[in-house]
Amino acid sequence: MKQRGGLLTKADLASFESKVNEPLVTTLPGGFILKGPRSPSVYKTMTVVMEAVLGHYRNLSSVSMDVSYIRNLINAQRLAAIQLDQIGDPEFSVGDPVFEALQDVQENTTDAESTVESSSSELLNELPVSVQHGSVGSHINVMDADNLAVSLSSTLNGRFGSLRRSIKGGFVWNNEMSSFTLRDKENSDDVHVNAIEGRKRPRSGMSPFMVFDEKHQLVLVGGVTGSFQSVMAAAQVLLNYLFLKKDLTSAVNSPRMFAVQGGTTFEAALPMVIIF
Repeated sequence: MKQRGGLLTKADLASFESKVNEPLVTTLPGGFILKGPRSPSVYKTMTVVMEAVLGHYRNLSSVSMDVSYIRNLINAQRLAAIQLDQIGDPEFSVGDPVFEALQDVQENTTDAESTVESSSSELLNELPVSVQHGSVGSHINVMDADNLAVSLSSTLNGRFGSLRRSIKGGFVWNNEMSSFTLRDKENSDDVHVNAIEGRKRPRSGMSPFMVFDEKHQLVLVGGVTGSFQSVMAAAQVLLNYLFLKKDLTSAVNSPRMFAVQGGTTFEAALPMVIIF
């Protein structure tokens, strides 16, 4: 690796220790429970969207795909984009600002949305390349007859990763370093929460998750391995399935919409009567 300009040493590999973290648990209206990875995964932005959308409904039976629903969904995505910029390795900060923000989502949904339009456009345009445009990843779901399940996501972070192959192992090394946030101004005093530091984990789009009902019975297993937009798509699939009462195939195949700089993009199959 040194011959090819790498900085990783055998001592680094020998001293590596894996850590097991408890999942981030979110209880949605209606009793559904979502469990997924904590920071530096961007998974929590998915729960932000779902909580923000559902926070507009006192009666969940009234949730339907109409103009109000779409407006709330787009505003929720803009709120998630704002919070995305604050996600980093929590072990390298005094507190986790996004986790704290999540606690206030339901209370502050209305107030937050009043500032979403002015705050999110620039952030939507400045998302890190690896998060904004997607990455190459793999996801596996396994569930047995006893409802024991595994949700596993992995990635090389780009096509063929770092373009380096292990001579002995035969595998391709990833290029996860590109997931860190690099400031344009080299002399800037600002230190981004996702800036490069030794032993720090970069922000990641890997977002395996599980959904349970109010009795803590497993409902479904899923995951995201790509871009921030993919996480927003997963939130819409869950909303379709859990609250719009679509079957799983329809929930996945239904057209989706995304907040982007300067407006909204949507898939062609979305009914024009809703848009206009």
